[in-house]
Formats: sequence, C-alpha cells, structure tokens
Amino acid sequence: MNRLKFLVFAVVACGVWAYGLMSAAPAFTARQSELAGSALGGVPSAVALVVEGQRSALVHAALRASASGFSGVKPAKVDAPTAERLDQVRSAVGAELSEPQRAQLIVGLVNEAGGQWATGTGAAATTAPEGLDVAVLGSASGAAAVATVSGQPHLVYVVPTHAMDKADAVRSGSIMVALPLLPDPQALVAGLAKDLQLEAVSVAVAGGTAVTAGANKALLEKAQGLAAGAVRPVAEGPVSSVGPLKFPLFVSAPVQAYGLKSAVQGAPVEVVAVTSVASAVDALAGFQKFGVFGLLALLLLAGAVLALLSEASAPAMSVTAPSLPPPPQPVPSPRAPTAA
Repeated sequence: MNRLKFLVFAVVACGVWAYGLMSAAPAFTARQSELAGSALGGVPSAVALVVEGQRSALVHAALRASASGFSGVKPAKVDAPTAERLDQVRSAVGAELSEPQRAQLIVGLVNEAGGQWATGTGAAATTAPEGLDVAVLGSASGAAAVATVSGQPHLVYVVPTHAMDKADAVRSGSIMVALPLLPDPQALVAGLAKDLQLEAVSVAVAGGTAVTAGANKALLEKAQGLAAGAVRPVAEGPVSSVGPLKFPLFVSAPVQAYGLKSAVQGAPVEVVAVTSVASAVDALAGFQKFGVFGLLALLLLAGAVLALLSEASAPAMSVTAPSLPPPPQPVPSPRAPTAA
C-alpha cells in the first residue's frame, strides 16, 4: 500500500513539473513578442513627434511672417528687398522659436525684382540657399512643402506679402521660412537606440542616406527586407544545446531579435529598427535546463525510494532449527539372581 501511495505522488509531481516546463515557453515567447512590438512601435511615433514639433514651430513662424507681410502702397517701381527689411522679418519670425531652431531657421524675402536670404544669424545674401527653387516655391501661396536645402530635407512655408494698388490689395512678393525636417538626425537615432534599448535603428529622410545608430547594425540589413509596418523576426535559432536537446524547448523557432520597417505618418521619413530578446530567451533556456535536470533527478529519486520500499515490504525468511534428538532412555540395571 505504501508503494502505491508513493507511486501516485511521484507521477503527479513529475507531471506537474513537466507541465510547467511545457506551458512556460509559449507564454514567455508571446510576452517577449509583445514587448518587442511595443519598443519598436515607439520608433516611428517618436520620429513623428519630432517632425510635428518642427512643423508646429514653423507654423508659428509663418503666422508671424504673415503679420509682417503687408508692405504698404505698391510703388511704381518695385525694388528688390533690402537686408534691413529681411532683418526685421527674421527678428519677428524667430521670436517664438527656441535657440537651436533660430540657428537653423532660413528666412527669405522674394519679389519680382529679386530676393534676400539668411540662415540663422548669418548675414543676408541675394542668392537662395542651394536646393530652394524660388520659381516653384515662390508661386505657391500659403503652401507647405518638403525641399532639400543644402543637402538636408527642410519644411518650407511660403507666405504671400501684399501691397495696396489703388483700392485693391495685390500680391507684392513672398516670405519664405524653412526649418530642417529633423533638426539633428544623428542625435535622434542615438537617443532612440538608448532610450528604447534597441540593437540598432536607422532613419532615412526623403529617400536619402540613412542615419544609423546602435551596436548591431548588421541586423538592419535583414530588417530592410521586411514588409512595411509589421514587426517580424530577423534572427532565429536555439541559444544552447545539451546532447540532442535544443534549448529553449517547446518552441518551434526561437526568436532572438525582431525588426520593424515603417514609414512615418505625415512625413517622407522611413525608419528601420531592431530589438533583441536574446537575453530573455537565454534565461528561458537556463530555466528549462534546470527543469529538465531536476525532472531527471526527481525520477531517479522516485525509483530509489520505490526500491527501498519494495525491500522493506518483502516477507522475512524463516529459519527452522533442526529438531533435537530424543533424550537417551535409562537402561534398567540387571537384577541379581536370587537363591533358591
């Protein structure tokens, strides 16, 4: 009876132990996939916030530019804008911008006679910065566009200026204001890699050269081939093995790294990011190794205890003592002959 009780206990204990090993792996890998998706999903959102901050700052600058866009009565002869007028507009436009934004702000005054341009606090120039198409942008009124200025993508707003021609307000020219789409791409990707604990991240603006950061940039090449907008594995395989066993167990294809390729909403920006879950998968493999060897030890212990119980319940051997020989019988003494 004792053997049966212990056998039932051993079977239940080993079954619970094995079930724990089998059920932990799928739940663990699913959770790691969710965490990786959350980290990677934050990359395009963070970049979109930076772009929106630049756009918002430029909208405020454009509004202040429009407030200073009335130039009075249209003269009979239109002269090119002056550097003094440009300084007045630049001072008004940059009043609500941060110091880094003022240093990167491009302001231009354009009319039919010519133009004045300045970047940051630099001196005014009569030629537009490289990449600004005055003919195209100057014909737009109140429009926003992305233009590559001096090799860097910029947000550009064009604000029309007006003057009075008799009783009518007519367009006299344009004020152009521009800010970089991303103020410091290298600092942005480095901050994303650090804050979101990414293996690597890259940002490419308007199809240009990608700016990258992170310790494992080789995985970015694999992530470049992913479908846009979806988190997918970019590195798979077991992290360790013991004989024929590949750890972690009960996972068809252990994922060690996930990648994301996504466009940033509302901006010509593409981000590619990779995050690693190898340390977590290695921890799962270590837990499973302990569980497998613990299960084997439990089985061996159960076998040893059953063997001891079997010996204890075996019937004892009885030893029969040899029977003693019968005691010797007394021999009657011979009688003496009697006299007749």
